[in-house]
Amino acid sequence: FMEYLISSVSIGLGMPAEFYWSPKGLNGPSMRMVLKKAEHVFLKRQRLIANKMMKRLFSWVIADGIKQGKLPASDDWYKAQFIGSKMPSIDLTRDAQQNREDIKHGVKTLSEISAESGKHWEDVRNQSYKEASNLLTLADQLAQEHGISKEDALGLLSSR
Repeated sequence: FMEYLISSVSIGLGMPAEFYWSPKGLNGPSMRMVLKKAEHVFLKRQRLIANKMMKRLFSWVIADGIKQGKLPASDDWYKAQFIGSKMPSIDLTRDAQQNREDIKHGVKTLSEISAESGKHWEDVRNQSYKEASNLLTLADQLAQEHGISKEDALGLLSSR
């Protein structure tokens, strides 16, 4: 009876019943298919919430803040991007390897891969810039203090 109820609820929500109830007996590819179907439903609902509710709420709050003088006016004040949380996975290592290959071959963009992780691509790029800048600054300091080449200093800092 419980399986019947879970199955009915799952159908109503557009989700595979195995996602909610009992994934026993599923192998890797079958489980990935279940997660992909669930991801599709999650993304659809995230877009619906972002477009119908969050954009309106964001616009109202920001416009009110500008009107009251609490926020500075800007030509692009209404532009916002909402990013959902990371999607479920059964093989994070495989997914990460596939993302690296997809970026390397131009199949996916940094924006797409960052969004899958619940991050904004500009935040990821800015963090990479900060870390690279810090690494180069410290390598210069290390090279000068110890009389070694910058390449050796970079090697020492990167391997730790």
